[in-house]
Amino acid sequence: MKNCVLFFALFVVSTIGTFSQTQESNAEVVNPYATETKENNEETASSSLEFDLETTPNIYDGAYKRNVHLERIALPLEHVREADVMWSKRIWREIDTRQKLNDAFMNNQQSFIQVLLEVIEQNDYIEVYADESFKTPIPKNELWKRLYQQDTIEVYNFETDTYEQQLVDNDINLEAFSVFRLKEDWLFDSKASKMRARIIGIAPVRDVLDPNTGQIRGQENLFWIHYESIRPILAKYEAFNGKNNAHTLSWTDMFDMRRFASTITKESNNRNLRIKDYARGKDALLEAERIDNEMRDMEFGLWSY
Repeated sequence: MKNCVLFFALFVVSTIGTFSQTQESNAEVVNPYATETKENNEETASSSLEFDLETTPNIYDGAYKRNVHLERIALPLEHVREADVMWSKRIWREIDTRQKLNDAFMNNQQSFIQVLLEVIEQNDYIEVYADESFKTPIPKNELWKRLYQQDTIEVYNFETDTYEQQLVDNDINLEAFSVFRLKEDWLFDSKASKMRARIIGIAPVRDVLDPNTGQIRGQENLFWIHYESIRPILAKYEAFNGKNNAHTLSWTDMFDMRRFASTITKESNNRNLRIKDYARGKDALLEAERIDNEMRDMEFGLWSY
């Protein structure tokens, strides 16, 4: 009986020892594997993070990147021979941006005056002129001085304990450019049997405000710019289309397709008079309409027998 008890005790002790060794050996086997797995997980997470960072798309102001307008080019205008011109007339007209049909000219994101100034600033070869004949260039530094009008303010000088006058540049008031003047030639091409309108120059007009009352006291031409010289560049700028933002026209299309409303202010005459020099109010509007209808009738009248 004693031998049985002793044998049972020895069996229990050996079993416990074997179990402890097994646990230790298992711990030795599992721990390195667990460490390696943890390191692998960290490497996988790190590589996954790097992958995500590398494939993160650029941030666009929209659902997709817009490139079409940058790839547009201005199609060359049809060549017109002098021998084929049966009739022509020079016309001056004004585009009033306050009219509903001309909303694109005063777009808050980028108005047409901003487009013009950006074209002039970023292209050194573009010239601006003081006259509509494009004979008197305006230096760029002088143009910027005219744009950024200066005011005189009093500034306190702590060293001299006095107030001194100092010139400061004001920001450009884009809303002051409410009118654009066009100089264009209307001609009848007998070879194509078609009336053509070719814009020669564009001039932004700025409202001149009274410094005391803030009321508009007149207007001034800021400069004249030759349309043909900036026509290829305007093809890269989008004009706002409120009906469909996915399909917009370039500013070259806007002018070539005549997608604007305007009023005739002058036609070529021997005394170089504008309509407002001999007609006012309603009579001036009727005179502008008469000139417009006369040109339209001319296209049909030239082929009447």
